[in-house]
Amino acid sequence: MKLQRNNKYNKMIASVLLTSAILSGCSSAEAVVEPVETTTIEEPIETAVVEEPVEIVEDTEVHDIPKDMKYYRNYYKISDRERENRMARLDIKYPDSVHWSIYIKTIVVDDHGTYKVIPAVEVWDMDKEISTFYDLFTEEKLFDYPFDNSDGIYTETDYFGCFKKGFDFKKIKNAIPYFDDKEFYEFGVCFYAQTFFEKHIHDFRVRDGINYEINMDEIVEYYYDIPFNSDTMMLNTRDYADNYVTTVPLENQITSEELGLKCTYREEDKYFDFWKVSNEELNERASIYELEPSDEKISPDSIYTLVIKDADDNYKLMNTVMTENGETMEFYDFYTYIHLFDAPITSIFQYEAKSDSNHYFKGVDFKKIKNAIPYFDDKKIVKVDLFVETNRFISEKIGELRDRDGIYYKCPELSYYYNLMPLDNDDMSKLSYTKSEYLNNYLRIVPQDMQVTIKDLEMNLDKGKVKTLN
Repeated sequence: MKLQRNNKYNKMIASVLLTSAILSGCSSAEAVVEPVETTTIEEPIETAVVEEPVEIVEDTEVHDIPKDMKYYRNYYKISDRERENRMARLDIKYPDSVHWSIYIKTIVVDDHGTYKVIPAVEVWDMDKEISTFYDLFTEEKLFDYPFDNSDGIYTETDYFGCFKKGFDFKKIKNAIPYFDDKEFYEFGVCFYAQTFFEKHIHDFRVRDGINYEINMDEIVEYYYDIPFNSDTMMLNTRDYADNYVTTVPLENQITSEELGLKCTYREEDKYFDFWKVSNEELNERASIYELEPSDEKISPDSIYTLVIKDADDNYKLMNTVMTENGETMEFYDFYTYIHLFDAPITSIFQYEAKSDSNHYFKGVDFKKIKNAIPYFDDKKIVKVDLFVETNRFISEKIGELRDRDGIYYKCPELSYYYNLMPLDNDDMSKLSYTKSEYLNNYLRIVPQDMQVTIKDLEMNLDKGKVKTLN
């Protein structure tokens, strides 16, 4: 493998490392990204250039895979049946759940001489300064990791995506029994599950006494076909599982049974995994809105989030649009354009953010609304906020929800915020989506008991007098 043939791969790694550093936002310390270290690549031996067709191995077990020179070029060439068999052994909890790969990490342990590669989702609890790592597939807890913001957090990686520092395996707490007799070896970004083998190919050659060939151009092309191209992608768990069982050699994979894990469902998970609804259920919920198919793109900076409390003090969230009519602001449901109510304008309508969790638009008086539809008869309007409030609401209110119910709810992982769009985009006017895309985001990102449906809005409403936005 010649270095000049690796431009695509080099750019992929550099882009991922930069993105990973920028988005590791739990630390005030400055992120450091190492330049691409092309000098560290182990050059294959001259005999590793033979391009012979390879027969696909059908339904193999680990001991059946031949350990010859081509092992690290052929391990991903398996049958569809074998792929499904391997994926079934992972016990996937939510196959349709979409994760942003930057929040997926790779843990490598030494299991009595065999390296095991474990994909994990990291969830931060900023108040307690603890990261909890969950198995990507069963979503069961692996261990806790206390971090100190004053020391910074792991951001610096080598060429292959392995973290160089900032993660001390000795600090791990509350680990599952699997790790009792295992040695933690390395820790990296999502794609390190694949590049681990390129990084250590020389060690494997020495260990096994086999002059292994490796062709990363060939394997990376396979990543792209999955697709797998960086740590900035969003794929569902099924796709990650497909990636894992084919791009990690079978001897280095680990099943949920080997980890001692099995999918369970607890009340603490209520606000942790509500957004992992299946595509079928999502489509069923969306169908009641009967949206007309349209390719029209709408900017999120023209859409707002209305936060409401019902008679039992439970939160409700709505996506709305507004029009100014003299000294009155008219509010409409974004999806149906049903007129909701009018509120008097008291001053300049402008956004105010007092803190990360205390922000709203001021300039309208919600205590004096008029022309409201019956739905609002027993509702209290808390505030109107930016569109992205629907995406970040649960994280901001998790403490209040815990206190309200007396249950220490797990906070949703960070992929939850990015279901439709990146929330760190400073200029949302440059983004645009169709109404159907916004609706899918709303139905997935807002807990079902906090959603306001078209049936809710139409209840006790005289349809002959419905006012809609022209």
